[in-house]
Amino acid sequence: MARRVLYSQHAVERMVLRGITRGEVEAAPRSGSKSRQRDRIVAVYRYFEGVYAVPGDRILIITVKPRWQHGGAVSGRWEGGAFGPSESGRRCSESLRGSYDAEVCDECSEVFFTADSVDKIEARAKELGLWGLASRVKVARPGNSLVVRIPSPLVRYLKLRSGREVLGAPDQKHRRVLDLA
Repeated sequence: MARRVLYSQHAVERMVLRGITRGEVEAAPRSGSKSRQRDRIVAVYRYFEGVYAVPGDRILIITVKPRWQHGGAVSGRWEGGAFGPSESGRRCSESLRGSYDAEVCDECSEVFFTADSVDKIEARAKELGLWGLASRVKVARPGNSLVVRIPSPLVRYLKLRSGREVLGAPDQKHRRVLDLA
């Protein structure tokens, strides 16, 4: 019997921003090298790691991250933002709001999307130009200032231009937010 694969909200958001497909994520437990991390399994595959759990007859994809970055359920439909608001208020994937088949954990209320829902979210993200926008950038020092170089696909998506003012503020200890107000 084949195990049913479900994706956490967090994993789907990471897949969209990093351009990692459902097929790649599902190949990781089969083909990647695996190691145990407490009650979870980490599968290293190609350029990313997938963290998953295997409770009973299901595989729960917890998160998906690039290799360079360290760091019981009820069936139904989940209505609302695909990724909901963050503590600071907004995430770039708010435009993926919709109704998707999902399972919700009775104990912690974590949402896990079905494979069909992930395919729909993936298609919508590509249609909106959100697919794979996350990228690692370097900080440069031209003179006494520091400059963060923003890749051109993200510049086009955000409609940035030279001279535009943005507000930078800390969101969490290791996270900063740029407000394009």
